[in-house]
Amino acid sequence: MEHWLGDDPTVYVLRHVDARLLLNTAATPDETQMVQEWGGKLAEAVMRTIARDADNKQTLVRFDNQAHFVAHFLVDLIAGQAWTQWFYGAFSALKRYNTADSAKAVLLQNREHLPHILHYLSQYGAVEEVLSILDPQTIQALWDAGLDAYHTSLEPDAEALQPLFIRALWLVDTLDLWAHRPADEAALFEEFWRISSPAPDWHNQRALTNAIIDVLRFLVSGGYLRQVDQTHLSRVDLVQDNFDWLDVDWLRQRLFDLLTPPSQADPNLSAFRHTPTPRQRELLIDLAAVLAQYSPPLDQQNPASATNAMRLYAALLAHTSRWTDDAMVTGLIDRLLRAWESISEAANPAEAIRLLLQADVITVLQHIPSAKRDYADAHIRFLVQLGKSGIQVISSFIASSAAGQAQAWSNLPSEAAHPLDAAQTSSSAHIDDTLDDLAILSQSEQITADNSHTGSPKAAAEQSRSLVEDSFGSACAGIFLLIRAITDMRIPLLVAEEFIRPFLLNSATRWSGLATQRLDPALLLFAGLTASPVVPHDYWQQHIPSIQTALFRKLVGQRAIDGTTLYRHRLELGDDRIAWIAGTESVGIWPLCTSGSTDDIHHSPSEWLTLWEATTGHQPTILTSGDEHAANWQALQNTLQMLGTDDAALADMNLSMALMSASLLHIWARWLGRLSGSSTPYLLNEFIRRPGHITVTPRQITVELVNRPLDIVIQMASYLDPIRSVPWLDQRSIHFRIRGS
Repeated sequence: MEHWLGDDPTVYVLRHVDARLLLNTAATPDETQMVQEWGGKLAEAVMRTIARDADNKQTLVRFDNQAHFVAHFLVDLIAGQAWTQWFYGAFSALKRYNTADSAKAVLLQNREHLPHILHYLSQYGAVEEVLSILDPQTIQALWDAGLDAYHTSLEPDAEALQPLFIRALWLVDTLDLWAHRPADEAALFEEFWRISSPAPDWHNQRALTNAIIDVLRFLVSGGYLRQVDQTHLSRVDLVQDNFDWLDVDWLRQRLFDLLTPPSQADPNLSAFRHTPTPRQRELLIDLAAVLAQYSPPLDQQNPASATNAMRLYAALLAHTSRWTDDAMVTGLIDRLLRAWESISEAANPAEAIRLLLQADVITVLQHIPSAKRDYADAHIRFLVQLGKSGIQVISSFIASSAAGQAQAWSNLPSEAAHPLDAAQTSSSAHIDDTLDDLAILSQSEQITADNSHTGSPKAAAEQSRSLVEDSFGSACAGIFLLIRAITDMRIPLLVAEEFIRPFLLNSATRWSGLATQRLDPALLLFAGLTASPVVPHDYWQQHIPSIQTALFRKLVGQRAIDGTTLYRHRLELGDDRIAWIAGTESVGIWPLCTSGSTDDIHHSPSEWLTLWEATTGHQPTILTSGDEHAANWQALQNTLQMLGTDDAALADMNLSMALMSASLLHIWARWLGRLSGSSTPYLLNEFIRRPGHITVTPRQITVELVNRPLDIVIQMASYLDPIRSVPWLDQRSIHFRIRGS
């Protein structure tokens, strides 16, 4: 089966396999060889059955992976339908148990898949139903041994952290960074240890460096270190032999960020001292959006319960799947809930929030009963280290009301009927106005557009959003397959609202390969338009760089880029203009592009490395020549030939848009198994650029595609499954059919 499916995680449940085998035992006396031949023939029979019965749910049912299979079973189990379905034979041993015990058993047996199971349960709107039948002990066990199994330890290890703390103090001594020395270094370590993160991986150079930086950040927040200039920090080079186990370049950069004065002197350094890491901030942004939009029904009486943690985690995965396998998430959720529990002990939690915004931990602790202060101290100090973004999340916890939240929970995207074939519904909840000036929602990642700009696309787009019922043939119907990549990457949250439709129209036109003089109606429909908006060139130039940066960060977050290698390319644009392009080790992805006159950008931009390191956590190996560079350059040329346009006046914008369109195409292809690493021309020609027929109704768009030889590949990747509630298409769903299948 590995030969046919590779590492495909799909679960296929077959009702019957007709495998007629003839083995010649005389010709094959070796039993091992005979077994191999028998297994190979059986695998061929299974694959023939899968290909033949792909659309016949009476004989073949397919699930994305084991987590999808388990989640689907749980939904049917709670509905009382599981044991009437033929495809749940794998769970038949549970028939003798009641519903609660069956759910408990299957979740504990599959706890390594629990994050993904919760993701699917969230999609089905079944999280609360599942949690309601589990006892608190089971939920705690699942949280500890399932989700938190990704961690070696969630608690700081004093013995592991102390040598790093001592080395950090030695560095401060050597570099003469003290503003004033602590009176008791042992007590200072005790204070640091109580609010620190778990011990780092001692085999990871960057993790050890970040642990040293955590100590330095702690010392800065306590006022122990003085500000110095960049020249002073050059002394790091003198001691790097003592720190050859660290990433010294990263240490030097972070020291510069921590200790050099801001461009405008500000005696109040609280914002400078108390800031989350970039990844923590991204997670806090998504958590704030979850609380504002979905209002998961958190138990106010037991703030730090595993049930609350599970609800919050499931809601986060319903909002975005990017955090599904991230080990940081459960630890941060756990500590946020413990901070909420601690603040809830204060006589006036709202007043405690106000004091925490001023980093006044001492006064907050004075408002907490003395018996609980030791417990609260570490968790509140950790919250202060997260800064305003962390406090906003806690404020949302406190402001929420347990009453009536079960109804609010239904705001999560859910499938109202059976998960296999019911339409997914979604709704949006009001945004909590608590601490408006600190609100950090996913929308904060959007690019703010200047709506007052003459000729901005907003007016044209507003006039073009009302889609009408229609049915028509199209030369480029295949582009609708790529809507899945746009929704998965949450592109509407990266692009300003009035700019999203022109952006999508531009991308769709490139993917289609059609001339732009006369737009195919499918291109306009793809973007949710009925007429083509006029977007001035300078408006594109104003917004494209920000979108490019946001998409780069998203690609890193989706693990499409690991950041270890940067291919640097110089491209001549004509008229004494050039472009610098950054390529990656990932096929088809060139995330950064800067263009301008030859005099202005004769070197690749230095800010690339700063952005690259801050986003990926790697200082990349930069390749400018060699066989690998040449291959990357040739792939870039082929991509631009497929996705570029001939409008020289818009050369800069065209280049950036072509590269972003390529990235989205290859993100779409990542679940195509062995074809995921195919070139841009291959993906476009084999899958995307094809005609078909499109039907638009008030609730859905049906795309019937002309068949292609490799359609079995996208079918096995579930790419022909419906796409639910596309926001820029008036929440219509997209349904696919292959003509002749």
